[in-house]
Amino acid sequence: MLHPMPVRALAGVGPATGAKLHTLGVETVADLAAADRDVLTSVFGSAHGTGLYALARAQDNRVVVSERAAKSISAEETFASDVVDRRVLDAELNRLVDKVTARLTSSVAFAKTVTLKIRWHDFTTVTRSASLPYATGTPQCSGVKPIA
Repeated sequence: MLHPMPVRALAGVGPATGAKLHTLGVETVADLAAADRDVLTSVFGSAHGTGLYALARAQDNRVVVSERAAKSISAEETFASDVVDRRVLDAELNRLVDKVTARLTSSVAFAKTVTLKIRWHDFTTVTRSASLPYATGTPQCSGVKPIA
């Protein structure tokens, strides 16, 4: 998935590193993955050269740290084969709704907008959203009729 991307897409590859890699004939992540580690460490130094070598091979043990709180809670399912049975789809939708509801409850969060995304076999995607006048679970929301 990364290999066709330009090498500049990798963390740590800015304009200067990108220019040096260009002189080595490295344009894509695949090019970097195929590069000689010794050449990379001689040009960029041991730490940076080894780091570039590893990143191009999807070897990265750094911890991912979120810089902001999540603004949405979601659940989705990709089927191994196309599903056209309405009963199966309804059951799956109910399962996903239950999953999101449990996440909302456990995180003590409220929801105002519900979005449904459907991707068809040809990857055409249809998205529909509906919003309540107030977030769920708030006093203002009591008595609000469900969206049909």
